[in-house]
Amino acid sequence: MSWHKPVRLGVGLFGLVAAVGVYFAIGSRQAAPTAPPDGRLDPNAILETAAAVVQQSRESEEDFQVTADRTLSYEDGTAKLMGVHISVKRRGGRDYLVTAKEAGAGKDRKDLALKGSVVLEASDGFKLTTDDATFEDATGMVKAPARVSFTKGGLSGSGRGMTYDRKNDVLTLLAEPDVTMAGTESSAATSFKAGGAVLDRLMDVLVLSGGGHAQRGEQTFDAETITARLGADEDYVRSIEMRGNARVAGGGGALDAMSAQAIDLSYVEGGDILDRVTLTGNAAAALTGKKKDAGTAQGGARQLVGGALDMQLAADGTLVHASGHDGIRFDLPGTDKARPSSVQAKTFDANGTEGAGLTSVAFVDDVVFREVGQNGAATRAARSRTLDLSLDHDEVTSAMFRGSVAFEDRGLAACAAQVRYSPGAGSLSLSGADAGGGPRASDDEVAIAAESIDVVLQNTEIDARRTVKTVLRPTREARGTCLPRVEAAKTGATESKLPGLLKQNAPIYVNADRLGYAGAGGAATYTGNASLLQGETSIRADELRLDQSKGDLTASGSARATLILGGKSSIGRAEEIRYEDATHVVSYESRRPPARGRGTGRATGAPAAPPSSASRGAPVPRGAVPAGPTQAYLFGPQGELRAWRIAMALTSDAGKADRLEAYDNVILKVETKHATGERLTYFAEDERYVITGTAVAPVCLVDPNRATTGRTLVYFRATDKILVDGNEETRTQTKSGGACATSPAR
Repeated sequence: MSWHKPVRLGVGLFGLVAAVGVYFAIGSRQAAPTAPPDGRLDPNAILETAAAVVQQSRESEEDFQVTADRTLSYEDGTAKLMGVHISVKRRGGRDYLVTAKEAGAGKDRKDLALKGSVVLEASDGFKLTTDDATFEDATGMVKAPARVSFTKGGLSGSGRGMTYDRKNDVLTLLAEPDVTMAGTESSAATSFKAGGAVLDRLMDVLVLSGGGHAQRGEQTFDAETITARLGADEDYVRSIEMRGNARVAGGGGALDAMSAQAIDLSYVEGGDILDRVTLTGNAAAALTGKKKDAGTAQGGARQLVGGALDMQLAADGTLVHASGHDGIRFDLPGTDKARPSSVQAKTFDANGTEGAGLTSVAFVDDVVFREVGQNGAATRAARSRTLDLSLDHDEVTSAMFRGSVAFEDRGLAACAAQVRYSPGAGSLSLSGADAGGGPRASDDEVAIAAESIDVVLQNTEIDARRTVKTVLRPTREARGTCLPRVEAAKTGATESKLPGLLKQNAPIYVNADRLGYAGAGGAATYTGNASLLQGETSIRADELRLDQSKGDLTASGSARATLILGGKSSIGRAEEIRYEDATHVVSYESRRPPARGRGTGRATGAPAAPPSSASRGAPVPRGAVPAGPTQAYLFGPQGELRAWRIAMALTSDAGKADRLEAYDNVILKVETKHATGERLTYFAEDERYVITGTAVAPVCLVDPNRATTGRTLVYFRATDKILVDGNEETRTQTKSGGACATSPAR
């Protein structure tokens, strides 16, 4: 590629052949003619001269000398020179010598033809040879119709047919140009081929057209036209410009293959190292991975695609900067540690370091991120306004999405103003509010909104904090705008099971300060001011826990519940309220305080006073002594009931109460009747109460007119019938006045 200046210096000498025309125009200065020998070269010549010498000086340009072994002049004005030598000495430049077996001039002495072993040699070592050449004085063109070849040091080349524009200093190889520049210790040899080639000697530019092809070591270059810009001494290529279906392949560097409508390659001084690459129009670049040990276990290819790409390389061939616009796509293959991924955006900008390659990539506008799961699993996808990727040897270590982010994975959608994705951990961190609201996540089972949400994607584990609002079995409206574009296929194996005492096809609203969600089929734990609402049903506590694999529900810490069973309200309070779906039992339980000494407690059998505001969980005034534990409380069709533990068994469909059990210091109020005992069993079907006591603490039933005690008491509410110790209307002790006798403290 460094041959054009020698050609310029050499081929330009074809213009000097015009000196021969000058010679014939002004006549030669030579010795007096001598008689030709008996063997004349051409009997038709009117004049033959031997050892002719012409010397013409042009002080402003060059000194030249034309010599010939013989000259022949003809009557029609034409002439021939045999054994031609044209030497040129340029002032301050190179010397040239042009030789040919024969030179001919027309009668107008304007056009010259050199024939037979035409050789041009320059003092800098350039040598060009051809069989025939012509000079047209009117156009300033030198033409060679046959094959032309040249050499200069490690540069060599050939072509079929040549024109040289002396006025503009442009050399054209008409067909089959084949140019080779020998390599050096640090660079491979380069060869050029094309349909034609043009060398602009003033601009130091070589243009290959008609389908240019270049080979540099294992790297190939192909385009409709290839323009090579050369160094000042034509010993290396400064840059290569490729136009029209341009393609570059191989080479073993950071860029394994490239294609575009236009490709520009710039080399550092000396031409050994590729410095910068620009691709324009349907641009694509395949990148060579730097982490050889990881391989591409998941398949795929490292590549950049866009309308235009610009890339910078380090001295070791590492890609250290890349940018682009108009339909960008950045693909990374899967490895043993990372899934295959792809990012699309309008623009991007990437930076890296020598030896490590790209370490960060920023995408802007209409960002679409995709990551294919292992073994063809469902695709993870995200959309945002911007995306910042952190890379470690082409593996994504973190991804920060900003601006109306929507992340999808197997039917889960996670949305926020900002989402950080950690591929190694498979986790998301959602923060910030956008037009759709604050952080939120939803699937078919739950919709969650909070000020901050963390998600582990593998099992859809969610940690939501501050002002948590959730909807279980959400409608599309309840899920809002945070919806996955592709719903996950349902297998039924991991679907959530809700407590049977709730309606299964209606949304359930659960709020708290924090939520720990273990995914479909796992547990959902709400802590801090937790509340569950579904229609008139409500449950509140310090903590709510839903076991979605069993359908169990536990409310702990100042638990309160209003349940609608069989169309009737059941209101309860306890330290813990628990529903077990397998047995359809709702339990209300409070921890009983340690027994106190004799005389410090209330009289056995005396009805307890209604719970104070403190016992119901109301705030305790500053400086006041907090109230101790209070019994579980339940108010419903069975009446008003207190005990340390109450268990309500529901029907098989969990639609209404079937039986109720109360244990330990039971206190019951049914309309005007009050009863105390150690255990109570209530049968909802016939409204039957069975209360048992002990010898120390017998059952006591009080109505406005009398008090009755016994070991066992059965009360039929519908008929107002009472059985005491198995005997109707037979009481162990009956006392008028409506109060039971005092018994020892329990």
